[in-house]
Amino acid sequence: MALISCVFMLLVLCAILVLCAIEPTNRIAIHRDDLEAYIQRQNNYGFIQEFKMLPHKFNDRTTNHSDAKENSNKNRYSDIKAYDQTRVKLSQCTTNGMNSVSDYINANFVTGYKARKQFICSQGPLESTVNDFWRMVWEQNIEIIIMLTNLVENNWIKCTKYWPDLITDTQKFGEISVTLTHEQRYADYVVRELKLTRNGSSCLMGGGKDEKHITQYHFLAWNDYMAPTMSLIRFIRKINDFYSVQRGPILVHCSAGVGRTGTLVALDSLMQQLQDENQVSVFKTVAEMRHQRSSLVQSLEQYKFLYQALLEVVKNGSNGSK
Repeated sequence: MALISCVFMLLVLCAILVLCAIEPTNRIAIHRDDLEAYIQRQNNYGFIQEFKMLPHKFNDRTTNHSDAKENSNKNRYSDIKAYDQTRVKLSQCTTNGMNSVSDYINANFVTGYKARKQFICSQGPLESTVNDFWRMVWEQNIEIIIMLTNLVENNWIKCTKYWPDLITDTQKFGEISVTLTHEQRYADYVVRELKLTRNGSSCLMGGGKDEKHITQYHFLAWNDYMAPTMSLIRFIRKINDFYSVQRGPILVHCSAGVGRTGTLVALDSLMQQLQDENQVSVFKTVAEMRHQRSSLVQSLEQYKFLYQALLEVVKNGSNGSK
């Protein structure tokens, strides 16, 4: 009995030691001066364990609208669903007292650092949902769209093109006409200016304006499930130079709207935390984001990148990545 008791106590002690090695990211923030040592100490195994501890399910979250049969063809991936509690709701048109247009789109509101920004994290539009995508942009008074996927990757269609090919061209998407007014190309991304015009339908909500202007930031150098280059830091800072709270929520999408999308939103929030507090809470930030949209920061590589990018910011200060 004494031997069994000793073995049991030894196992408990080992479990406590393991938890102590990976739990701090859930309980306390890491100071900027300690970040490099923490990354070295975690090594690959520590980050694997830390990533596994991130929550995947929440008892207070449901996905009834994503699961509904009538909405199944509106989900790009069957396992990526929008929580009912934080989903973006579209307006519903009525004809003879009957709802003729669904209010469903696979997108969720996600709050940034200290609620200073509100994001909408969305899947990339499908052919069948591209009109709904533009309805969401109009109704939520969005002025900034961040696109983090290419239209085609490895011979797979990742996103339906939702803007015209040529400058001054106009393309109609349901009740909204989209005109490409300007395009500027950089090494890793493209900035497009788009003009939206309402086609006079009473179905579309979102104020009385008949014309709106959108800026789309399209980051090109990021393969699905992988970590991006450090140029993402400069990309985020360029957008923040343009952003103001008066511009409404920032719409962020990749293909599924969770991996690359979640990584960018997390990095933006953590960069602000680092600037304000001189410390970062990577685990806590990602966990809280996942409570708003499932599976945000989808891969281990993306999770580890958050730490490496923050270390880059610490080392290079306001210059970000050189």
